[in-house]
Amino acid sequence: MTRIHRGRAFSALLIGVGVCIASPAIAQNEDIDTLTDNLVSLRSDVESLNSRLNQEQETHKQEMRSLLSRKGQLTNEIRRQELEIERLRKALDEARTEAQSATADAQDLLPMLDAAITQMRAYIEAELPFKRAERLAALDEIQTQLDTGVVTGPKGVNRLWSFYEDELRLARETGLFRQSVELGGERQLADVARLGMVGLYFRTEDGQVGMALEEGGQWRYQAVSDGAQQDQIVALFDALDKNIRSGYYQLPNPLAEDSQ
Repeated sequence: MTRIHRGRAFSALLIGVGVCIASPAIAQNEDIDTLTDNLVSLRSDVESLNSRLNQEQETHKQEMRSLLSRKGQLTNEIRRQELEIERLRKALDEARTEAQSATADAQDLLPMLDAAITQMRAYIEAELPFKRAERLAALDEIQTQLDTGVVTGPKGVNRLWSFYEDELRLARETGLFRQSVELGGERQLADVARLGMVGLYFRTEDGQVGMALEEGGQWRYQAVSDGAQQDQIVALFDALDKNIRSGYYQLPNPLAEDSQ
């Protein structure tokens, strides 16, 4: 090989060696840039997840405060119902004691029975609208029989006592029933789930669900549009359809102003 050829070959060799030496350095720089980009991306993801976690924690705290507030409202409402029923029970106990007294005049019982019927009528009209028309009709029948003399004072006490016992049973029991509800100015037949005399939820034949709400002393039926609340009510009806009468259920609060 001539000197010139050897020189060219050597130069080519040096260039090749230079490329080989430079390539690892370039690759290393590219790896560092990639790692840097990945770290920046991961840091952004961590900050985003941390922000979401803080939001979820705050939302959870707010939900817990709301649930505790609703629990307090329901507890107070149940206690109020119990006190009202106990007051009615005592009033009827007095009438029953008078009826059982050998010296009690049947005619003297009538004013007491009239007062007891008036109290019960006011209770039915003010409380949960469960089969209200039927209950008031039964009470009116007792009043009419007393007014016309079909039943005497002692018999009227016994009939009214049985009626009171039915009302007390309503306050203690939960069940699934059928009754008419008014939605959008129209009355329609619906399934209703009654939780004692504290809560009344409905399910119409066209799939609407909702509850009875009290506003200014007046009751109305409100369909629920929130998806989570709809699922809660549907779960309650599913359980009652299966004859499950006890358990823990999260339900829209009929006492909360924002129950929509």
